[in-house]
Amino acid sequence: MKGICMHIHISDLELYLRCLRAYKLHAVDGVEPQHKTLSLCKAKTAKRVIAELHSGIKPLAEFTSVEIEKLCEDVWNQEISDPSVDKTELQEIAIQAKPETKSKPATPAITKAEKALDEIKTWVTGYAKLEKDATVLYSNVYFEDEIGDCTFAGHIDILRKKEDSIEIVMLKTGSQPPGQNSESLQTMRTASR
Repeated sequence: MKGICMHIHISDLELYLRCLRAYKLHAVDGVEPQHKTLSLCKAKTAKRVIAELHSGIKPLAEFTSVEIEKLCEDVWNQEISDPSVDKTELQEIAIQAKPETKSKPATPAITKAEKALDEIKTWVTGYAKLEKDATVLYSNVYFEDEIGDCTFAGHIDILRKKEDSIEIVMLKTGSQPPGQNSESLQTMRTASR
């Protein structure tokens, strides 16, 4: 007798590994959050900006930091304009204001929304600098694959050619900005010559 066939989405598997209760609420009970979280807005903004950078408008190497930051601002404003985004969370103070001292000028308070946008700009600009030597073959590719009685599905953020290999890239926008020793870009080498 054949077992029950399961269809597992990679993001559900990641949620399961991160938090069993959140997985049960989402995947088993079908409970969706009432509000779109700030972290989800951040992740979606970064991924949308990266997809735009790879859309073929011009080569990634030709984008300036100013253009990338402007694109981040535009996409961020679209994301946070969603009615399901908790506007009070956006306005919460993330970094307190500091009064002027003899050696330093006063600094204004920074909201969670302002801090998130700054992190997105830093993350995407860092990503763009690292990717100038790679050729993106595909971006945001949906996949399904059967392994035994289970079907695994998800999205590959980027399939790129770098030097003499093809790499699959999964973006981790909640981590530190991309760098040489960063976990922001999880890559898997798929073929070498």
